[in-house]
Amino acid sequence: MSKLQTGQRWFSESEPELGLGLITEISERFVLVAFPASETERRYARRSAPLRRARFQPGDVVENRDGERFSIVQVEEMDGLLVYLSEDGFVHETQLNDRLSFDTPEQRLPLGQWEEPSAFQLRLDLLNRLSRWYRSPARGLVGGRISLLPHQLYVVREAISRPQPRLLLADEAGLGKTIEACLILHHLLTVGRIQRALLILPESLVHQWFVELLRRFNLVFQIVDAAYCQDNEESDPGSNPFASRQLVLCSEATVLHSPRRHAQALEAGWDMIIVDEAHHIKEGTESYQRLLQLTSNTWGTLLLTATPEQLGLESHFARLRLLDPERYDSFDSFLQQSESYQQLATLVDCLLDESFAPKKVKDLPAEFKTWCKNLSIKAAEQKTLKQAFLAGMDERKAQVPALLDRYGMGRVMFRNTRAAIEGFPVREVHLSPLSPAPSGAFSDDPRIQWLVNYLTENREQKTVLICHSKERVEQIHHELQHTLNLPVALFHEALPLLQRDRNAAWFAEPDGATLLLCSEVGGEGRNFQHAQHLVLFDVPPDPEMLEQRIGRLDRIGQEERIHIHIPYVTNSTQEIWVRWFHEGLDAFSRTFPAGFRALEDFRPRLEALLSQQKQEPEAKATQKDLKQLLADTRVYCDDLLERLEQGRNRLLEQSSYVGNESETVLTEVVREENSAETHDVILRLFQHLGVEVEPHTTQTWELTAGSRLHENFPWLSDSTMFVTLDREYALNHATSVFLSLDHPMVVGAADLWLGSTSGNCSVAVWPSQGAPELYLEAIFVLECIAPPSLNVERFLPPSPIRCVVDHNMEDVTAKCPSRRWLDELTSDVPAQMQHHPTLFKQQVPAMLQCCREQAAPQQRALQNKALSTLEDLLVPELERLRYLQTINPDVTEQDVAWAEQELDTLRSTLKEARLRLDAIQLVLRGDFS
Repeated sequence: MSKLQTGQRWFSESEPELGLGLITEISERFVLVAFPASETERRYARRSAPLRRARFQPGDVVENRDGERFSIVQVEEMDGLLVYLSEDGFVHETQLNDRLSFDTPEQRLPLGQWEEPSAFQLRLDLLNRLSRWYRSPARGLVGGRISLLPHQLYVVREAISRPQPRLLLADEAGLGKTIEACLILHHLLTVGRIQRALLILPESLVHQWFVELLRRFNLVFQIVDAAYCQDNEESDPGSNPFASRQLVLCSEATVLHSPRRHAQALEAGWDMIIVDEAHHIKEGTESYQRLLQLTSNTWGTLLLTATPEQLGLESHFARLRLLDPERYDSFDSFLQQSESYQQLATLVDCLLDESFAPKKVKDLPAEFKTWCKNLSIKAAEQKTLKQAFLAGMDERKAQVPALLDRYGMGRVMFRNTRAAIEGFPVREVHLSPLSPAPSGAFSDDPRIQWLVNYLTENREQKTVLICHSKERVEQIHHELQHTLNLPVALFHEALPLLQRDRNAAWFAEPDGATLLLCSEVGGEGRNFQHAQHLVLFDVPPDPEMLEQRIGRLDRIGQEERIHIHIPYVTNSTQEIWVRWFHEGLDAFSRTFPAGFRALEDFRPRLEALLSQQKQEPEAKATQKDLKQLLADTRVYCDDLLERLEQGRNRLLEQSSYVGNESETVLTEVVREENSAETHDVILRLFQHLGVEVEPHTTQTWELTAGSRLHENFPWLSDSTMFVTLDREYALNHATSVFLSLDHPMVVGAADLWLGSTSGNCSVAVWPSQGAPELYLEAIFVLECIAPPSLNVERFLPPSPIRCVVDHNMEDVTAKCPSRRWLDELTSDVPAQMQHHPTLFKQQVPAMLQCCREQAAPQQRALQNKALSTLEDLLVPELERLRYLQTINPDVTEQDVAWAEQELDTLRSTLKEARLRLDAIQLVLRGDFS
């Protein structure tokens, strides 16, 4: 380092974005540097200050504090300060404009504003890694803290491949509709196809969705309710509370029951609307019409319901109309199309029936011709089907996807069922009828003594107890503290999210809490499938809420039998609900798909019986009426289940999950998240931004804010963070942050590095005793300028092109691999290199021009490859859509028009891709003394 003196101009090596610095004070141990352009001051240790002298060269154009520009002719030094001479006079370095900005690598190199080789290599590695990532089908699907389930990935893959995702997600309870919707949303936000999203939910699910989106997908939504609207309007009169945030959660009541709030939501405009429990919004109501207005003016729409046809075909048709009012404009036409779906389902069942093995064409079902005629299957396809029937099961199975694609309804609706998806556990129900207590005190409640006995006998078993409120949780905990020495974790809505996470993680540990006391709201959206015992201290008066409770443990992937324990007091309202659920609906031992419908039909009799029970607890008439209610419910359910099974859309189930189609995405997701290269780049990036990274366990790292933490890195501040790159560990340890290339902290850190000058200019030494040699390594980036919604990165992401030339203008890229240099290069650059005008004004520009010439053919090759990939993927898809439009009314002219426009726009965008210089590194080898 040169001799320090006040008034000198220096650049910060560690924070080049601060601009031109001015030494204002020097002591024996410290040097104080002001950076006026960024209104920042830094105090550095004098012996190790990360500073490089700002020395401009003849030919450079600079500016003084009055804004006057001049070209430097000569540089002199007087009393330790530089004086720049021009044709019109001179200026001391102290008089230079504080806001002089030299951001490009060509500008920074002659000024000596270069960085270490490791910073340059990080920039190159990031560019390479992100280029591959933007092309990956796993992008936007890796970051969720979720188990990777093939049927969910299939639905998501199909949804995000649509030019306009407007779908009904109708998986049965427990199969993960919420996860599917969140994955679709997360992907579309990540790749930039959408920016604004509105989620409309039942009041009871608002908190659950908020937690799921934040905890699993790192998406921060604003809950817009009456209180938020009032605060917003008081602080900013006349403002629209829906317009202030990009991501909004609200209840049905907030946006669909209030004309004013609905008008505000409509005015705000959205790219995506998601509606959960869509079957609760009934056709013919004002709420339905308001929702129709919102969805009709929104690009994408997802409707979620586990019971798509529960309220009848007309209600189902009404929900489909929310997705496409023009396509679903006639209920009669919809009924006719539904009949054709039934015929297609029968044909598919026949193809997949292994017991049916025809030897000749005449052995085919008599109805075959009728099926083909009604489905408008063309002669050539009929011939192929006949040949498949005779060829064997492999050929027959191979025909099913094409049939479903061409004639099915999988383009607007997906429904996975427990019957079609493997991996669910068996439920074992344990009812415990208890005699009433002699007093009304909670401490005398017979369920408490039952619980004490149960826990005493099952100390080694992990048990989740769910009850309706946090007050009940606290009462139970209070009673247990006086009778049992047992580790108990609490989980209710009054606890902070972090405390809930810690309690859940403690419960998940093998030697952690044995019992988790959980409230209804507190446990919403949580997965406790590491436990196999569930105690229902009370039962909710709603079959769907009951299934939500059981679904905390009974989930796909649960490997053990589920034990459901229900203690209840006889001759009480508890008994009525428990027995109606168990003996009437059989809702404890299985998922009952029409529980909401049954509740609506039996509600008057249930309410009357509950009222009677409260008035006359011991009345024999009550037991007689209960017995009759249970008998009627069983008959009703048997009949309803039979009708549901007969009308079961097996065709839809077939098209909702094609196993091998999801394998590509699943394989890519697993490969990306297990990539050692990705892990290394992420951790090095954090270190270069001033984060201290220390291994904590074999699967976690501890991140803390270092003394040189980048001022624009907001995720740490003064806190400590534990992170993991392992999905399984993250699923079992909620307090660890699950990092991936999708995580906002990683995305933000990469943008921080690549969006600044960090690492874009380096000078390094390649140790050698031979004659001096000079190498210039240039990194160009080929990029397309296009709106994010086009998602052009699928075909041509920002792509780095690396070129290396020596001082003889020869291409030596292949001889100088970047990884080899990373191990051998040092930053011990001779001080006199900064005073070498010929090198920076003549030699380097000539070498850089040589690199540009070498990059040109690589640019053309990348563009041609991208165009070829585009044609290979989208042209067949366009032809497929054109064909489907002639035989499947679910494929509209608009679908085809969008596909044609997308193809044309992508072609022109790829042809106009431009090349820009991103970074350079000058490498010195040999003796330059």
